[in-house]
Amino acid sequence: MGAPRRFSATTFEQLGHHDRAIMRLLRDLGPCSRTTLAAEMEVSSTTITKTVAPLIARGYIEEQVTAAETRVGRPAIPLAAVPDAATVCGVQLGVGVVNLGLTNARAETLTEDSFAFDPATDPTVVLDKVTTAIEKLLAEAESAPCLAIGVAAPGPVDTKRRTNLMSVHLGWRHVPIADLLEARLNIPVFVDHNVRAMALAETLYGRHDVRDLAYVHIKTGLGLGLVLDRKPFYAGIHGLSELGHVRAVSSGRTCACGARGCLETVVSETSLLDSAIGAGIMPQDGAPPTSPLAVVEALAAAGDDAARRIRAELVQHLAAALANVVNLFNPQLILLGGMFEAASESLMDDVHAATRSAVYPVLRDEFRIRRPSLRTPGVVGGAALALEEVFYGSR
Repeated sequence: MGAPRRFSATTFEQLGHHDRAIMRLLRDLGPCSRTTLAAEMEVSSTTITKTVAPLIARGYIEEQVTAAETRVGRPAIPLAAVPDAATVCGVQLGVGVVNLGLTNARAETLTEDSFAFDPATDPTVVLDKVTTAIEKLLAEAESAPCLAIGVAAPGPVDTKRRTNLMSVHLGWRHVPIADLLEARLNIPVFVDHNVRAMALAETLYGRHDVRDLAYVHIKTGLGLGLVLDRKPFYAGIHGLSELGHVRAVSSGRTCACGARGCLETVVSETSLLDSAIGAGIMPQDGAPPTSPLAVVEALAAAGDDAARRIRAELVQHLAAALANVVNLFNPQLILLGGMFEAASESLMDDVHAATRSAVYPVLRDEFRIRRPSLRTPGVVGGAALALEEVFYGSR
């Protein structure tokens, strides 16, 4: 195994405003002529010419010259992005598991890895393992140098996107993720809320043609990420949109956050498993099933009364929360990730129907509910964050 690749932020010539605009247009529209780019950006052809030349020289874009050109005069040669000219690393920090991978500039996964950890482990130990895993990926990679690392972290982050302020399910507080990773890897690191990163990834790189998207990730807890007008939504202090911690049940169970009756105490894989065990339809001892939701659905379909009740309550609570999201933010698309990636079509239809009935009338036919299209939305979410910071995002 060779030595890990090193990349210093000081050696990477940051892309300017016009550079990023061109890269963004070529990503979103596909190959474009210089004339099209000038019209889209509302700048002169001279500006485009001056901007394009260095991007071609650096290998980020290329001219698509056809073998035979029959037009009279100088043809409008399309310009196309070269996705493999840049590499970033995406990291998803979960509760007890880390997923990570390298992607190209189109957020297509090149290589990936994962490892489990005890959720009670000190965060510096976990991040040391993350660093080692990244070093291994970089050492074995045959791709372009890594420009940046994006970390999808469980919980709010600071406004500079460097520190995880709180993760209630890991017990983390003010963990300087970017500082710790940069000190050893010497690569720029950016951190954001994990579900917002997933929403960004699905908007930019998923199989959806929408500008407004809500991503609801349901696993150990319940998280919400919003992208409005193709831009991540940062609400108020710390950019929080904590759907999982709105009150769903008066005097309900105590949540990991310390409050009572939060939505994720009745809509999460953890709460589903607790309800199933309490109802006697799953054993209390032994390893839990890979998908508790699939087990509950199968039992409900077979006529088990307890499973049918648990399923109905899940639909009721989730639909009420999703209706609030639609009424407040009007997303064209809601994606249900985490445990709902294994949900049946019947369950998805029931959630949509119950949500629709609770939505303001004019909005009832203006949204869809689907599963994510990306296989590893957290990893691609981290990569999307990194790409926006160093390659595509407006400055």
